[in-house]
Amino acid sequence: MYARANCKRLLTHAAAAAFLLHFGYGPAAAGSLPGSFSGADNSSFCMTADGKCPIMMGDPDLPVVKAKVDWKVGLLVGEPVVDTRLAWTPGSVRGLVPPIYGKADPDLFYKSGEAAAQLRLYEAKARLTVHHGNRTYTIESDLGVPDKAGDKSSYNVAGSPSWNRLFRDESGAFIPAGLAKEIISSGSMERAEAKLVSAKMDTGKFEEWWLDKNVERYAAPLRAAIDGRLAALEESFGLPTDDLRAEIAALKGGKNARTLIGRLEGILQKLAPDRIPAKFLGEGPEKLARLHRYGLRISSTEDALRDATKGLPPMPGASKAYGTWYDQVAVRMNRDAARLAHLQGLKAEAERAEREAAEAERRVQERQTAERERRAAETERQRRRKATEPQKSFSEEFGDPDDDISWGNSGFADTGWGATMNRYVRPGSGTYYSQTQGTYVTPGTDRVCDAERNATDAERADANTEAARSADAALHKCLYGN
Repeated sequence: MYARANCKRLLTHAAAAAFLLHFGYGPAAAGSLPGSFSGADNSSFCMTADGKCPIMMGDPDLPVVKAKVDWKVGLLVGEPVVDTRLAWTPGSVRGLVPPIYGKADPDLFYKSGEAAAQLRLYEAKARLTVHHGNRTYTIESDLGVPDKAGDKSSYNVAGSPSWNRLFRDESGAFIPAGLAKEIISSGSMERAEAKLVSAKMDTGKFEEWWLDKNVERYAAPLRAAIDGRLAALEESFGLPTDDLRAEIAALKGGKNARTLIGRLEGILQKLAPDRIPAKFLGEGPEKLARLHRYGLRISSTEDALRDATKGLPPMPGASKAYGTWYDQVAVRMNRDAARLAHLQGLKAEAERAEREAAEAERRVQERQTAERERRAAETERQRRRKATEPQKSFSEEFGDPDDDISWGNSGFADTGWGATMNRYVRPGSGTYYSQTQGTYVTPGTDRVCDAERNATDAERADANTEAARSADAALHKCLYGN
């Protein structure tokens, strides 16, 4: 009983490999397999949380992806095989990246070609819709690994679902195997259409690219703020700054803009007011006078840095937690201001700066919490969907071992690729098709190879051991006879 089921399992895995040959990924000619259907359909998908875009005439920044889904559905040894692939282009780059990029770079629309090449889709799925009788049924399929925007299709491998997990009805539930077979045999799939129904956008590479293109917009106000603090330290406290100036002069943008900005931010932190050595501060009225001069000297460059950060995107990878670069650095900048006010004895000013720092921190935590909740909700939605799907029994997965298995007809070996299939299914693995006339054969050599499988599982904890390699070899010999 289990030998036949095991053979069907092996054939199912082999089906996917042979399917690639049949459907244009090998020497077999398209259409050589009876009962195969294919198409290429265009669609648009809105990259919002609910998948819906507001209809706004003339709006060039809708978050839309234009998709072309190539699909093929066929039968291989009587089992359904589905292959879907995606080529895509962005409707608008500005609509698909965080809004701050469009505000910081109004010309981004005109850089769409270079910018679009930096975007990446992932977790993309397609839905094939077919009308049969008076009802509508769908097949949902993963689209593999999409390439960058353009005409090149995604990398994917054909899948072979069970008949009773092939089509869904209008409620989203899987339909029985018998009805699925009826849909395929009726030819209704000839009128099927496919479209992109879900995807996520990775903007990380785009964010790095944009920073490289605009690094001086970040570096210039940072250098000005550093120069302002250095000059203030020299003029107000007589603090030597030659070493820091040499460190700044040695910094080069190079290829990694992010590293440069990080180094400049680190130097600015070294110059925070509370890090001024006590011996340079002085005491009493003299200390307050020096701090007052210091505050006046840095005010213009600090304000310029604050204004610049409000109009620029955060560092790459931080767009989920921060809306702007200011959101990212506001806590530190406001606390620097609070420290200076404390040193000057300006209680009200210090409290105001602390409140602004606390508010900036609250906004960051709020965004981070919202992102965590969004991800948790998505995870729970997927968990509930899987929980409501019917679980496959052994007979649903592999068929009833007591029933005759009909995986084809006598023309199987004459299709030009039947011999290819037979290379995947050896006599030692159980019932199989012979290479002549596609005859279903039970040669009396069925082997489940339970002992060899158990030995392999026991030894596979350390796949590099001689015992593990020996067990794998024994299992291969049992299954394939060589």
